[in-house]
Amino acid sequence: LRTAGYTVFETDAGKEALELVNRHQPDLLVTAGNSDAGAGAVLDAVDLCCRVKNNAGTSVTYVILIIDGSSRDR
Repeated sequence: LRTAGYTVFETDAGKEALELVNRHQPDLLVTAGNSDAGAGAVLDAVDLCCRVKNNAGTSVTYVILIIDGSSRDR
């Protein structure tokens, strides 16, 4: 996306991703559902997506959530 001229922000932390989304209000969020995030995760990808979509300032942000096959039991 960078080579196509888009501004890209990257992080491995859900909480930081939410802060970036709230600050920059991007058109698109791409996140990966991590099947090993577990209950101890600060903010997993599904929670991130819910918070983005439930916030009036970011609810129009398109979200792509990538989940691997091992996440089916969640």
